[in-house]
Amino acid sequence: MNCRHPLLVALPPEAAKVRCKVCHLSIAKDDLRGGPCPECYASRGKRQYDFEALAAPNPAISRYRCEGCGVVFSAT
Repeated sequence: MNCRHPLLVALPPEAAKVRCKVCHLSIAKDDLRGGPCPECYASRGKRQYDFEALAAPNPAISRYRCEGCGVVFSAT
């Protein structure tokens, strides 16, 4: 595919993420809503609540997605 990225769409800022200490799934903290790791629960049937906070995303970095091919760009 030879995309010249004619239409870029601004993406919202990244949310704060956490990582499961068992399966290492990275997920937005807001998506958990205080619940267990969805991957551990789906694959192992265990409710895992042990997460580590990941570094906060830099709010000065803007992200854009090409509507033609789906590639994501970052710009400061």
